[in-house]
Amino acid sequence: MDTLFEVLKWVLIVLLAGFIGQFGRTMGHYVMDYFKKRRKNGTTTSPAERPVEKGASIGSQEINVAKKEAILPSKEEEEKHRAKAEKKDLKAQLKAKKKSEKSKEKG
Repeated sequence: MDTLFEVLKWVLIVLLAGFIGQFGRTMGHYVMDYFKKRRKNGTTTSPAERPVEKGASIGSQEINVAKKEAILPSKEEEEKHRAKAEKKDLKAQLKAKKKSEKSKEKG
């Protein structure tokens, strides 16, 4: 009789743990979806991104916030990225060639 209660106790513990785990997983998905929707809608702003009027103060310090400008890559950076992409493609081709030669040697 004691073993029956022991078995039932462990079965209930395992079922409870599974329930808690599933609830936690579902809650995690809900929270992640919530933040993804906020980010997609553009409603998320950190304190650093909020506009501050000129002359506004925090404590005793005066803060001036300049309008953010998009930083476009220079021609040198574009050339560097293009060269890097070409090098990567050549490396992939060389790797594929070596692999095909190796498979020919085995076959």
